[in-house]
Amino acid sequence: MTNRNENQKDNIDHDGAFKELLHQLFEQFLRLFFPAQAEQLDFSDFTFLEQERLTDFPSGRHRFIDTLAEMKKVDGENILVHVGFQSERERDFPLQMFLYFSQLRLRHDTPIWPIVLYMPKGCGGVGFFAKNKISHSLGLD
Repeated sequence: MTNRNENQKDNIDHDGAFKELLHQLFEQFLRLFFPAQAEQLDFSDFTFLEQERLTDFPSGRHRFIDTLAEMKKVDGENILVHVGFQSERERDFPLQMFLYFSQLRLRHDTPIWPIVLYMPKGCGGVGFFAKNKISHSLGLD
């Protein structure tokens, strides 16, 4: 006999739930995990750009950006903050993030700050790792 609660767990949209949580706590997230960079951002007015669709070259498949926020630095410069979620290690994920970065940069002609959240399975919901390698090139260090 199948447990009803097990079936309900399988139907949960974890990506959607985490995106909603991140949207609700975006400023707090950046201030907690990237405090030096967050001090240089203006949180008084930012917008989430929903359903940004990019083409995955050369396959031609379309992918949607997880979370993309348009905001300003305290000096008034526009910036896009792209947060990607990853629950499993994929060999081509760094290349995928680079392609997203490149396409977003060409499309919006503004600096992009990519952040990857690795949330591995099997950690009881506690595993978390944020990776930020290029904030210095954006003047966010």
